[in-house]
Amino acid sequence: MTHFWLNEVYSIHTLSPGLFPDAKFPNLLEHRYDFGTYLKTSAFLSPRSYLCKRDNVFFLDRNAEEFPLNVTIHYIHVQPFEVHDRGGKFAQTEECPQDFQSTTEPPLTTTGPYPVTTNTLVIPVGHFVLEDDKGQACLLANFGAMFRVEYELIQGMTRNTTYVLPENCTVSGFCEEETATVTLSFDTAFNLSASFSSDDKTFKMVSLSVGYTRSVDHFPDALYPDTSDIEELTNLTLLETDAGKSYLCKEPGVIQVGPHVTLEVLELQIQPFDVKNGTFDEANECNKNHSSTIAPFPTNASFTIVPASSILPTNRTHTTTNMPTLPPPIGPTEPLQGNYTVHDSEGKVCLLADMGLQLRINYTKQNGQIAIGVVNVPVNSEVSGKCSESHSSLTLAFYDATFNLTVSFAMHKKDGDPDTYQWTGLYLSYVEAPSIFPGTQHPNEPRLISNTSLHLFTTGVGKSYKCKADVNATVTKDMTILVRRVHLQSFGVKYGQFSAPEECVEDFSGSEDKTVILVVGIVLFIIALCVAVAGVVGKRKEHKMYIRLPSLLD
Repeated sequence: MTHFWLNEVYSIHTLSPGLFPDAKFPNLLEHRYDFGTYLKTSAFLSPRSYLCKRDNVFFLDRNAEEFPLNVTIHYIHVQPFEVHDRGGKFAQTEECPQDFQSTTEPPLTTTGPYPVTTNTLVIPVGHFVLEDDKGQACLLANFGAMFRVEYELIQGMTRNTTYVLPENCTVSGFCEEETATVTLSFDTAFNLSASFSSDDKTFKMVSLSVGYTRSVDHFPDALYPDTSDIEELTNLTLLETDAGKSYLCKEPGVIQVGPHVTLEVLELQIQPFDVKNGTFDEANECNKNHSSTIAPFPTNASFTIVPASSILPTNRTHTTTNMPTLPPPIGPTEPLQGNYTVHDSEGKVCLLADMGLQLRINYTKQNGQIAIGVVNVPVNSEVSGKCSESHSSLTLAFYDATFNLTVSFAMHKKDGDPDTYQWTGLYLSYVEAPSIFPGTQHPNEPRLISNTSLHLFTTGVGKSYKCKADVNATVTKDMTILVRRVHLQSFGVKYGQFSAPEECVEDFSGSEDKTVILVVGIVLFIIALCVAVAGVVGKRKEHKMYIRLPSLLD
């Protein structure tokens, strides 16, 4: 009930002389059909519709000794289920990957049977080995995988891209007595990660995630190019196998990892525990009668989307790497520069903020150690806020609203002093997702962090605040925030543009103050040099006076 696919093509026709001249058996009623493995292609999500503009050719009764019938579907947009719930209109469209691949297909002919040329992706079957801190193999995996990822286009539509898991991935992760995690990274922007648990009797896969960056090569015309996401499936009970054995399933399987990612796996054999001599133990084979999915999906499984910046690979090589422990995630060195605008009740711009934001949050791991989760605020966050005469706020919601960040500003008025405003508060609500807080002791639990007594970016009313230098601020004992290249104005915005900027002290200390210090140093050096020279000259004159004095007395 989650997927549909083309299952059968059936043709009934009469060999009428008008359409089939010189037929050996004129007016014969023929039945031609095909079904099953020949037609069962990759499953498509329901209740979505399926679109394919590229020609698709099907051979009916292909086992016939001569003259098989071929049927060409030139353009198809179809939705065979759950149409009544949508008022007779197509649901969200999933487009076939062939529409976005170059082709060298020959033109179709009607002169008889011909070979079918398709753009089928070749899915290599790789052998992946994870080693422990002693250099011994602790997890083995053989399989091939194809990813289908849905993304938004500039034109407001959606498209699917497909890519395969290469054989020469970077292998990382960790192996422990009861848990193991392996991550396969490739092309510097993609990864596949799986976690397993064991109770000494059996082992099972408990979570699966796919991280990807919408690169131009793989995601043409993406609405948000070069942005990253991770889609994760948790609370799993898949591949359950007796301890001391490996899991084997040669039949193709399909897993819906998240709302936008479908993973197709074939020739799977995996053993995450009790690996001896670097080889698989006796295999526990899957049920071949359920080849459409690797295993029944659990009813308590949950989909989440979290930022990929914390675990996407930074290693540009394609070598097997020994990583006995999973290091704390670190985000890109430079968070992307966002441009955020808030409007008042009349639709006028009342707050402007250009800045890159990075959140660093402490959390407790399962072993009791404190680690740091890093979140770079995406530039495509959902923006909202409020403005009044003395208070204003900016709210950024991102990663499917699992993170909500609100920063507040307040006006300060003192008798006899110019009016100023400053960043006074921060409120963050988030979910402690394992993909950004690996090994967390409290997976997927909601969290709150707030501070209403901050004093940042003090600025005179009628001006904007600008700082090229990085500003690191402590929010609470468990959180710091990095603000990069900030330019903001939360009051007195006119014509939707920044007012004259008030430069931060850090910028002056980084440029003009250095010049002043250099000039002062040179002047002091010259003065010291003059004093030294004068002292030497004075001593020489005094010495000459002592020599001449006796001659005068004589």
